[in-house]
Amino acid sequence: MPYGRGMNLKNLATFTLVACSALGIAACGDDGDNNNAADSSNDAADDTSDETVSSEPAPSGASAITIEGFAFAFPEEVAAGSVGVTNNDAAQHTITDDGGSFDFSIDANASTAIELAAGSYDVHCNIHPTMTGTLTVV
Repeated sequence: MPYGRGMNLKNLATFTLVACSALGIAACGDDGDNNNAADSSNDAADDTSDETVSSEPAPSGASAITIEGFAFAFPEEVAAGSVGVTNNDAAQHTITDDGGSFDFSIDANASTAIELAAGSYDVHCNIHPTMTGTLTVV
């Protein structure tokens, strides 16, 4: 139907809003990078790749990192090795070392395990830059 016949300005504005919203939601989705943090070829201390980890369950007894309300909740210290992470938000987040030694993506509403070497790390979320913190791994 040509513009002007049956499509008024209000309908065009509604269509444009819906289309732009759909594009915006798609832009916030998964980037398709499905590297597995448990891959034995990755050394967390040397790896600077963007690793996506999703619904792999966190190992029992592992130190827990929680993401909730667009904030990190770190225990005072976590044990080096396999560290459990739970993202309670409905949005994907990253745990990224400011120094570049690791960058893990955590899917929305997912629990997983990441491999971390001993050290003190200032971290942030690449998607939500106001999310910052210090993680101490012993």
